[in-house]
Amino acid sequence: MDKNIKFELTKNELETLIFLGASRVCDQKQLVGSEVGKLCEDAADIYIEVIDHLTGKNPFDPDEMKITDEVLHNDQLTIILASKRS
Repeated sequence: MDKNIKFELTKNELETLIFLGASRVCDQKQLVGSEVGKLCEDAADIYIEVIDHLTGKNPFDPDEMKITDEVLHNDQLTIILASKRS
């Protein structure tokens, strides 16, 4: 997949994707009860943080973003992360 691909999503679509991702993780990890609740709470918190950044209400620190981007998109690290997703 092209690493520079851009997506256009509505706020509702982003929320839906985050919660579908959380649901899939619950299924894959066979989480039940309070574990599901905790993961859904965490997904809600992540959604809020992302929306607050995107809307400028509470943006992430630019220096932290630069460092995180460099770490996450280091070609060697990307290969390692991709291999663990199988």
